[in-house]
Amino acid sequence: MQPVQNYTYFLKSCDRPELIVDTVIMHNQQDEITIAGKQRWSPIEATFYECLGISGQIYNWGYNNVIMINQSTTGQQSQYKFDCSLVMLDGYGDTVWQYDMKDVWPCKISPSKLSFEDSGISTVTMTLNIGKCTQTG
Repeated sequence: MQPVQNYTYFLKSCDRPELIVDTVIMHNQQDEITIAGKQRWSPIEATFYECLGISGQIYNWGYNNVIMINQSTTGQQSQYKFDCSLVMLDGYGDTVWQYDMKDVWPCKISPSKLSFEDSGISTVTMTLNIGKCTQTG
């Protein structure tokens, strides 16, 4: 199962990937020497307008492939980890910046609260874990 292709028209908002590098401290007598340690990418949140077909495919990616809810087990990584890109375009359609993300998978899916208090459009938010990421632009 492939995740939905081209969410362009349904995306409401999205975080940009943030690189986190641990600091390793080495002690040498009275000196502290700091060096870069393990690096990782923080999860990002992407919020989509809940349109026909989109939310069902998002839930299917999370519930049926990541946790395989019918079997109470976790799916194979090859079934739920995918590569994707996050691209910002200017008014002419040219790329301003692009993130190419590897081994992306949903770790949280949050639908909007159902309420009669307003007539806002329903949304669904996915928190995505990122394995590796490169940025251009």
